[in-house]
Amino acid sequence: TGGFIGTAGPGEIASPANAVATFPSRVFVAVGRYDGRIFIFSPDLANRAPIIELLGAKSPVNMIAINAAGQLAAAAGQELVVWDVATELARRGAKP
Repeated sequence: TGGFIGTAGPGEIASPANAVATFPSRVFVAVGRYDGRIFIFSPDLANRAPIIELLGAKSPVNMIAINAAGQLAAAAGQELVVWDVATELARRGAKP
């Protein structure tokens, strides 16, 4: 039913890059709402494209999106850590 689901707050992991460096065996993604959409981002920090984008989603960040990410991680034999998408999108220079 998916890989490990956890949250990485500012006090836990300072940045996605630091997270990947600290836990290279895990898949790190950002999941959340931005501009009316839900995104799950690839751990490839050079790649701005999300690996999953649930268009037109009306509900807040939900377990459907998180479970989908967990299943992708599990399929790759890796764990999943989630952090806030708005912060990650801002870091990537996205504009609403």
